[in-house]
Amino acid sequence: MDAPKPAKIRKEEDVKITAFAVLHSENKQNHMSDDYQTEQVVLRRGFDALMTFQLSDELDPDRHSLAIHFNRGTRPSYSRHTHFVSRIGVRPTRSYHWSGSVVLTERTSVEVAVKIPVDAPVGEYKVEGEITTGSKSDTFEGERSVAILFNPWHEDDSVYIKDEEERQEYVLNETGLIWAGAYNNMFTWPWNFGQFEAYSLNVALYLMDLKDLSAEERRSPVVVSRIMAEMVNFNDDDGGILWGQWSGEYSDGVSPTSWSGSAAILEQFWRTKEVVKYAQCWVFGGTLTSMLRCVGIPSRPITNFASAHDTDANRSIDFYYKGNKKLDNLSADSIWNYHVWVEAWMERSDLKGHYGGWQALDATPQELSGHSDTYTLGPAPLAAIKEGQDKKYDSEFVIAEVNADIRYHVQQKDGSFKVAGSNERKVGKYISTKAVGDEYRVDITDSYKYPEGSVEERASLESGLETKSDVEMVLKPADDVMVGNPLKATLFLKSDSNEKRSLDITVIISTVTYVGALGSEIKTLNIKESLDPKSSKEIPFSVAPNDYLPFVADQLLVNIGVFAVEAVTDFNFVLKETFRFKTPDVDVTLGDGSTSKIPPGQVTQCSATFSNPLSVDLTQVVWYIEGSGLLNPQTISGSDISVGASGSISFEISPTEGHSKYRYVIVTCDSRELLAIMGKARVHVTH
Repeated sequence: MDAPKPAKIRKEEDVKITAFAVLHSENKQNHMSDDYQTEQVVLRRGFDALMTFQLSDELDPDRHSLAIHFNRGTRPSYSRHTHFVSRIGVRPTRSYHWSGSVVLTERTSVEVAVKIPVDAPVGEYKVEGEITTGSKSDTFEGERSVAILFNPWHEDDSVYIKDEEERQEYVLNETGLIWAGAYNNMFTWPWNFGQFEAYSLNVALYLMDLKDLSAEERRSPVVVSRIMAEMVNFNDDDGGILWGQWSGEYSDGVSPTSWSGSAAILEQFWRTKEVVKYAQCWVFGGTLTSMLRCVGIPSRPITNFASAHDTDANRSIDFYYKGNKKLDNLSADSIWNYHVWVEAWMERSDLKGHYGGWQALDATPQELSGHSDTYTLGPAPLAAIKEGQDKKYDSEFVIAEVNADIRYHVQQKDGSFKVAGSNERKVGKYISTKAVGDEYRVDITDSYKYPEGSVEERASLESGLETKSDVEMVLKPADDVMVGNPLKATLFLKSDSNEKRSLDITVIISTVTYVGALGSEIKTLNIKESLDPKSSKEIPFSVAPNDYLPFVADQLLVNIGVFAVEAVTDFNFVLKETFRFKTPDVDVTLGDGSTSKIPPGQVTQCSATFSNPLSVDLTQVVWYIEGSGLLNPQTISGSDISVGASGSISFEISPTEGHSKYRYVIVTCDSRELLAIMGKARVHVTH
């Protein structure tokens, strides 16, 4: 039990309050908030909060009455619902009113339990005890403020989630995995959410205050989650956390690929109150997940592979070409290799119908929301997205992201455009999230759309396009190519015609960002090929490491574009595939490597090692380390790593007390030649 605040000097006229405290340790256990590393007492609405009075004399229930005042903001008032009173022992007139009862009396010490309404506005409150004798009253303000959060453990809260394992994963788990790469070559970003760090809660409360949310807005996870999605990005110039940047120029900040968690981001933002540079979708998604879990809203990051960016809301992604040159001025549509957003669990009483459950939210600044003219998306109910219904908020954009059609238009000799190829099944593939209580990938595509065909049909459409030509063309890059090795691919041709066919083929290999923007051309191949009637051919080609290494982007992505014209029918072909090189992992070792079990408070020396896979030295090496409940975020400048050599660093961890049994330390190694090499180690905290 916390020591009460020292007595104030008062004139003794009647029974006075000599000390008043909101109990810290007891409430942390009862409110599932013992992981929060903050001086505030963290409470969840719908649960009882324990508090103690120390009085100058014994309490006489016939003469004295007790009350607890909760005050939010600088000018709390009843009318604005920023001042609430819990009258001890007074039966509330309605179930959602504030109330309280005496649970223990020992001479001049009184312990009370305050019932926090399940719809209480979330936020930070100062708490004041009051004793009244007749017309006289005495008050005493508690030393600790309280933070009232949403409560996924209470069945009447609108964020209630029934399964305890899901609550552990989507509210309490401090680390996770975010899938990235390409649908045919995925990798994971280990992510440290850090939702229980003191600065995480401070940032969440600060953002709600910055947006001046009313009491009614703070009652609703719909509003709070939408505001969090808006404020995680700064692109509205509204004081938000992260600046989105896709140009490749990050010299005045940190490259998005260098972050391995939200903790370092939120610590910097809280310390400076200035925008943190820079972020891309997985950074926005990871940070939004941190903010939502911090305030008690169950949430998880989601990855959509081959994610459509539909700029004109027609549920079609249109690409225009003149020969093999893309005409960007005719359409701003694009296909991102992957895109990360967040799902949050809540009821949707603001909508008619059954739209509760998982809701899509996106903090990445893509398009202005039609509901608020800000760079935010959601919450958009998955139940509406799957049915193709445009419900609040911004469901239409997500419908296109997961289910738009692709059309390739090629300019003809008369200036008109003809559809050279289309694909109704390539957008929205392998929508992924982390399994509950485990580290494998769970495919949740069927939550967003109905099946588009059989397994065989999906496989046949992954690399080819639906066309009406009697010549079939399929592009297949090699699987699992480690960076530093040759990139290999094969073009498969097949003719069903009874006549000979001649093809003029251009293959352009370029760098590409994960949002689908083409960069430097690495290599161009011009191929003339003929097919005998009812025949097939394979055309293999490769790119040497020395050709691609000077150009590959920060995520080691390459685009292979195939443009072909069949001479007899004048039919145009367009094929596009994105390829990602594999990278080695950072090897993270705890202590001498003999055990992962470490008790709270024990300082353990750890190491991280990475071997250079390239034929050039790695220069300007920087290591980034995160691990909530293990160490503060660290950045370490390392030595260059020669060809064939390994680089390593040492660091210390010391687990804090808390609820989490398993925690992760995440290490990222960056260099000028190779970015975002990552590794992690699981720490078993033995209590």
